[in-house]
Amino acid sequence: MILSASPGLSEVRLPKRPGHPTARPEAVSVICVRPTQQLTARYKPFMPRRPGRPLRRRPYRPQKQATSGRRCGRPTAKGAPCKLQSTEYGACRHHTTAADRSRVIEQKQKQWAAMRQHQDQLAKRTRWGMAAALVVVLAVIALQGWSRWRGSQADAACEAPQHSYQAARHRADLVRVPLVGDPILARLPNDSYVPEATDEGQIMAAYSERRQLFGTVAGVVLKHAGCFGSDVVAMAHNVLATPETITSVQMPSPPHCADNWPSTSIGKQGACSHHGGVVYSMFAILHFE
Repeated sequence: MILSASPGLSEVRLPKRPGHPTARPEAVSVICVRPTQQLTARYKPFMPRRPGRPLRRRPYRPQKQATSGRRCGRPTAKGAPCKLQSTEYGACRHHTTAADRSRVIEQKQKQWAAMRQHQDQLAKRTRWGMAAALVVVLAVIALQGWSRWRGSQADAACEAPQHSYQAARHRADLVRVPLVGDPILARLPNDSYVPEATDEGQIMAAYSERRQLFGTVAGVVLKHAGCFGSDVVAMAHNVLATPETITSVQMPSPPHCADNWPSTSIGKQGACSHHGGVVYSMFAILHFE
């Protein structure tokens, strides 16, 4: 083998195969290959060989199949033990009797019966499982439908109390207690203070009317507590805890000095500056029992 020293290609000189028409002892064949190719000592042809055919599989014959490599062992016509491989019947195919075949067939039938019984049990369990899953799905669907129906029935039953509550609440909100500054009335919802000129009788009448209307609202709410939220129920309890009538009303006094000095400059800048400042009494005071 001779390799040339050319930079791009390598010249490989290989002896020709024996039997070639032009083969001589000194004759060589020249092949130019690249340096990156790996050369082997044995010459390989350029055309790939055709892969061989796979071995043909023999048909399965249970009569001739050996069982764990055991020999037949039954006596032959000459009296020597048979050296053929034993089949599934317990002997070779020449020494197998009808009793052996019936015994193996009976065992096979028992195995097949046990297998069929096992398959039947699996199928039965599968059917029971599918039936249970179907029952659960139907129960969930029925429960959802029943809950929706019950919710619609509850909404229909609560529709009338809610309308009554809204109407009574609207009537109670229309009544305002004027000139009221007592903290106890803060329990009444949506209470507003209207600075109007009024007397004690008007304040007491307005408070009594407003308290009566809100008492009606609280009665509707507590009678149908399941139709309202917790905040509305708490409001109803607060209304019932508020007194129904007023014992007396202390009307607001006009602006005056803090030390009751009779100043004539109230309303002007610097009034009551040396007497504690001006005191404003803007709200009436409600007295309860």
